[in-house]
Amino acid sequence: MFSLLKEDIQVVFDRDPAARSTMETLLCCPGLHAILMHRLNHWLWEKKTYLLAILDDATRCVVFAAFGWSEGTAALIDGLSMAIRRFGIPERFYTDNGSAFRSRHLAHVAAKLGMHLPHTPAYRPQGRGKVERFFRTVREQCLEGLKAESLETLQGAFVPWLDAYHHRIHDGIDSSPLNKRLAGPKVTRTLPEVAQLDLFFGMQERRKIHRNGTLHLKGEDSDVRIMRQA
Repeated sequence: MFSLLKEDIQVVFDRDPAARSTMETLLCCPGLHAILMHRLNHWLWEKKTYLLAILDDATRCVVFAAFGWSEGTAALIDGLSMAIRRFGIPERFYTDNGSAFRSRHLAHVAAKLGMHLPHTPAYRPQGRGKVERFFRTVREQCLEGLKAESLETLQGAFVPWLDAYHHRIHDGIDSSPLNKRLAGPKVTRTLPEVAQLDLFFGMQERRKIHRNGTLHLKGEDSDVRIMRQA
């Protein structure tokens, strides 16, 4: 990446006699800016995105769905927290056997919320049929032919499609997901009214405390005494 940038700047120096310094070229050369934006858009186009979706089994209502760059544990817990804050704690969170769904972080969150965490039996894809069918519908009806140059463009096209999905009659339930959910009984539990809701969804990491009272986390050294006071 940096080698390409150096080559691009050198080309400007070779072809533009008015170019005087590297900093001036970076800040003031519109041709260089156009090349950099093209490469950024090309990188975003090639970079793989993931759709995280949490589906209500009974109503087919999508309680959370968003595109992102990762399908890891942090993205999963972030999406789950948004769904629970909005709709409440479900009795069960049924998932497949991916590493994020089998992580100890998710197990801790489920334990703190009092939520069962069953998994799809190994080599039994039928257990994921409804959510896999939803993913297929997204590919066929929303993503087919879509040229998204950024994650925001992709999400911007997905949000109105999802709204239409919730209002459309679903063959499996003979109703729209939204009407089915509104007509049914509330089966989720409301989150406890506590000041620090993030404590339910916080990620846990094991770190060694150094002799000077600090630990290394996320690329930074933090003072343990200050963290305890906070």
